Amino acid sequence: MFKSIQLLKLRNDEHVQFNNDLLRIYEENDPAALKIETQYNNLLAGTRKTEDAYLQTRASELTKKITAEDEIRDKLITGIEQGAVFYTYHFNPEYAEAGSLLLQQIKKYGTAVARMNYQAETAALNDFIDNAKNNDKLKAAITLLGLNEWIDKLEESNKRFNDLYIGRIKEKAEKPDLNLKELRKQTAEQYKQLIKHTEANALLNPSQLYDTLIKQINKLIDKYNNIHKK
Repeated sequence: MFKSIQLLKLRNDEHVQFNNDLLRIYEENDPAALKIETQYNNLLAGTRKTEDAYLQTRASELTKKITAEDEIRDKLITGIEQGAVFYTYHFNPEYAEAGSLLLQQIKKYGTAVARMNYQAETAALNDFIDNAKNNDKLKAAITLLGLNEWIDKLEESNKRFNDLYIGRIKEKAEKPDLNLKELRKQTAEQYKQLIKHTEANALLNPSQLYDTLIKQINKLIDKYNNIHKK
């Protein structure tokens, strides 16, 4: 009667959209008249939870700001490093030595600070900035090379990043833990129950209402099945 569809093979966005499309078809055909209100409401509630979980995984506004700020601090530390490399080739030995000293300090944290994970990079930059501000020899080298403003900008960016990162941790802690994978399994089962009861009612009480509904849903199923045939 109803065509088959493997819901769990759909992508997250497709899964949510399929259920929303299905629920709209049921709503237009009147769940009460179809005698499947309970099953319809169960799937409706499950779909709303699944959609909320899906939207959470797509990232909050804080996540976008974190990504943007991470790019800023990456460019700053990379710029400082490239500046140090440049000065190591300077014809004046004093500048070359200052460049080498600064480069050695940066290399202490590995070959690419900008490619570290968020927390590791924050810690490395905090240590670097602390040395740049308080190690007299390194501080003098940075001053000689005219990179004090770069260090200040890096300190500001790293602090903004850390504030945003902590803010996101707090945001997640305040929100319910929505497990998208488990919710998808639940809504898949709710879908099966809705279809099962619809088929049973259609067999016990044949009518044009059920015939129309089944045709519409089968057309919807064909649409989503064809997505993965392409």
